[in-house]
Amino acid sequence: REVRHRARVTVAALRPLVDAALPIDGATAVLYASNGYSAGAMDLSTVVEQAGRAGAPLYPLDPRPHDREQKDPFVRATRDTLRDLASATGGTWQDDGEALDDYLARIVSAVGR
Repeated sequence: REVRHRARVTVAALRPLVDAALPIDGATAVLYASNGYSAGAMDLSTVVEQAGRAGAPLYPLDPRPHDREQKDPFVRATRDTLRDLASATGGTWQDDGEALDDYLARIVSAVGR
């Protein structure tokens, strides 16, 4: 129940952020720091739809250390939700092992076009 509550609070906070991108002219991006979501914890379809209307792709930042050899199935599954969110909104995902500054440079390059 706690996970679902936190998921609802997250979506409630994320939706106005994406909506705020609507009136901005030019390229827009939303950097989204999150540990991801467990299966079935939340429906991100409304956030994806809003991001599409706003033309604001989401670029998730997973604050956990990245390890190419990650064996924990929960960590892999929650990272997959962030990867899916980025893909569904036209954003990109920070590849496992990619340095934060490299990822941010890639976002700047993508948004700057």
